[in-house]
Amino acid sequence: MLCKEHKVHENECGICQPQLASQLEPGQSMKIRFSSKRSAKIAGVLTALPKEISAAPNFEAYCQLNYNGNKLSHITPFASGVVSQVLVDVGSTVEEGEVLIEIHSAEIADAKANFLSSIVDFQIKNITFKREEVLSSQKISSTREYQEAEAASKIALLNKITARQKLLNYGFTEIEIVEMEKTQDSTASFKIKAPFKGTILTRNAVVGELTEIGKTLFTLADLSTMWLDLSIPTDKMAIVEKDQVVRGYFDSLPGVIVEGNLNWIGTSIDERSRMIKARAIVPNINSKLKAGLFGEAIIEMDEQAKTFRVPNNSIVYFESKPFLFIKIEDDLYELRSVTLGGKTNLEIDIIKGVQSKNQIVVEGAFVVMSEFLKSRLGAGCVDD
Repeated sequence: MLCKEHKVHENECGICQPQLASQLEPGQSMKIRFSSKRSAKIAGVLTALPKEISAAPNFEAYCQLNYNGNKLSHITPFASGVVSQVLVDVGSTVEEGEVLIEIHSAEIADAKANFLSSIVDFQIKNITFKREEVLSSQKISSTREYQEAEAASKIALLNKITARQKLLNYGFTEIEIVEMEKTQDSTASFKIKAPFKGTILTRNAVVGELTEIGKTLFTLADLSTMWLDLSIPTDKMAIVEKDQVVRGYFDSLPGVIVEGNLNWIGTSIDERSRMIKARAIVPNINSKLKAGLFGEAIIEMDEQAKTFRVPNNSIVYFESKPFLFIKIEDDLYELRSVTLGGKTNLEIDIIKGVQSKNQIVVEGAFVVMSEFLKSRLGAGCVDD
């Protein structure tokens, strides 16, 4: 149905139904009709063709550095006890397997003693079973005695396996358990070691303190790489892809540029920021990068393509989405949804939504925007 007042289809009339603009995809548009063919010119609206360039398009995003979550560990004890020795401090660089802390634990003493006694118990009952096996074959002992000895041997073996597994659950290694059996070690001491090479970020342990299961004693991180967490505007959702090159810049680190590739893109829009989360892993050269540092990132698309460049003041925003105006006739303009790319102090790239023949409003975009929004001050054609 035609809008009688503005001579465009009602579902395209931006003046009467501006709320529909937020639903437009890049390249789609709504119409704005001025009251006369001279109105836009008198108001100082000027247009020009966009500059066409061929390059690998890029776009901007906000970024924040964080520790690499795949190389971060909150080190906790698997048994309660009293701290007897702390061997590292905040800032210490440790190797994989290096002892961090020693704890005196009654639980560990019980577990060691139970394992050692289960070995002896199995040896005795297995010897008894072997003897009964021989006697049974010679018809000297009864079948019942043989079966009871066999059952006792199997139960003792199961107890030994269970006791050994409990030590593994406490964090002891296979080599340590073999050594424990060899030396008959039943002390209450156990050591917690670094799971990988890294730097101690936090320490929450002092000698003589009671520590419990689940309490974080140390936070360990491998600082050779960091996560570059990105917040990408939703209008870039259609063009952001894994493996695209990302470069991060930080005002607090002038001259430092970090580079990586997108390895994760969120599957939902953040409720608070209304942006898409993404991530790249970047090298931490000379350990200059710090977790929590904010900056800006440039994301490059993989292949060169046509990109159109327009003045920064050509872009207007409606409900947080970018648009520009295109002249169709002297009194008729389009509000077109676009996808933005990189920008300079004066110009900005349009990745999607513009053609080389379009007459872009380069001066007076706020005038056309005012015309577009004027229905909010009164009724439009949809109320006729």
